[in-house]
Amino acid sequence: MMHNYFHIYALGQCPYCIEAIAVLNDSKANYVLTVLDRCSAHMDFLKEKHQYMTVPMIFEHDAETHEVIKFVGGCSDLKELFSEKEAKENEACPLP
Repeated sequence: MMHNYFHIYALGQCPYCIEAIAVLNDSKANYVLTVLDRCSAHMDFLKEKHQYMTVPMIFEHDAETHEVIKFVGGCSDLKELFSEKEAKENEACPLP
């Protein structure tokens, strides 16, 4: 079974972007990183399209089709997503 992956649009010096990348690394999640430091037009396009005005912008993709499954949001949304997944895993596999 293939796992989904994340696509993160970030700015190189953004502390929330750096934190989100660390969360993905710590969780061993697969991800694609697009740094938008030199492409403000694309960043403006993404902000308009998703009505989301800050970075990072994080999307979850299906690993087989590469289709976007959902727009996760920013760093705090990503952390919340991983906390929810961890809680579900703990419910499914209680400690002895």
